[in-house]
Amino acid sequence: RSMTVGAGMVLTSAQQHAAAQGFLLPLDMGSRAQATIGGMVATNAGGYQVVRYGMTRDSVLGLEAVLPDGTVVRAMNRMLKNNAGFDVKQLFIGSEGLLGVVTRVVLRLRARQDAAQTALLALAGDDAVPQLLRTLERGLGGQLTSFGIMGADYDQFVREHSKQLVSPLAPGFPSYVIVEATGSDATRDRAHFARVLEDARRQGLLATASIARDEEERAEIWALREQAGGGFPKLGPLWAYDVSLPVGDMASYGRRVKQEVTAAYPGARLLLLGHVGDGNLHLVAAPGSRDPAVKREVDDIVYAAVRDVGGSVSAEHGIGLEKLGYLAWSRTPEEIALMRALKRTMDPLGILNPGKMLATIDEPR
Repeated sequence: RSMTVGAGMVLTSAQQHAAAQGFLLPLDMGSRAQATIGGMVATNAGGYQVVRYGMTRDSVLGLEAVLPDGTVVRAMNRMLKNNAGFDVKQLFIGSEGLLGVVTRVVLRLRARQDAAQTALLALAGDDAVPQLLRTLERGLGGQLTSFGIMGADYDQFVREHSKQLVSPLAPGFPSYVIVEATGSDATRDRAHFARVLEDARRQGLLATASIARDEEERAEIWALREQAGGGFPKLGPLWAYDVSLPVGDMASYGRRVKQEVTAAYPGARLLLLGHVGDGNLHLVAAPGSRDPAVKREVDDIVYAAVRDVGGSVSAEHGIGLEKLGYLAWSRTPEEIALMRALKRTMDPLGILNPGKMLATIDEPR
């Protein structure tokens, strides 16, 4: 149940190869046709199935990496358990290429699930999200794979600017959730899935739901999440954000950011969507200006609200250049000092991915 791939292999190819051997590579995201395995390892990418299978880190058994001095570190472990000293691969997962260049990866495969139950839910209120997630986790057990939210503003945007995408539910609800469970018995799983959703409706956690009847309807539901991005430029100048915070704080976080951004820029539009099941929220902010000072103010609003609930300024896309000044809003001085020490030790000349992540971090602003 493992597969060794080159870092340049794209996710779609890896998924197809695993499936051809009767296995599942449980990493998935909208950019699957472009995302490389090496890039996903470098940023510890998440995706749609994190609720059940975890982030990229959870699918990496081993890897090979080249250090700045040319040393090749072959930590090509293929076992689930190996506690013989430090887990060397963890140095490179999520490091954004600052410590070494990943060249090969040993991926953990899972049993393939042949039956997917997918539904689009309309929630009666945003504050029901944490309880709904708990209800579905309890009712569906280990079968719950995906739990992603789309705010009312996002739903309205899709209806206005992506008319080729047709939602099976009426507009006007506070939030919409795509939920998916995977198993091996389609008939039994579908009946159980419907019972769990009905139980959630009786509890007042959701207003209505549309369950996909076949693969075509499943694809139509996921298209609402995956294919609307092409219309984002219609909003005008915009910036995208990727944050992580406790699920219970998501609704209040969204309200705060929207209130503060629109107070500063009355014509601004803010779209919220995310995986939610893993605490990952995406925001698209269109304040109507490309002025760097405007971006800085919107950045401060978005990340200050994250800092105040103990969240992270990066859920799955890394720090890179844009978040250099905000790393200290999510990491303690001691953590940053340790990161710097690792960087100095492994790359004393600073030749790997220069200027990224740790380049200008001092104290929190």
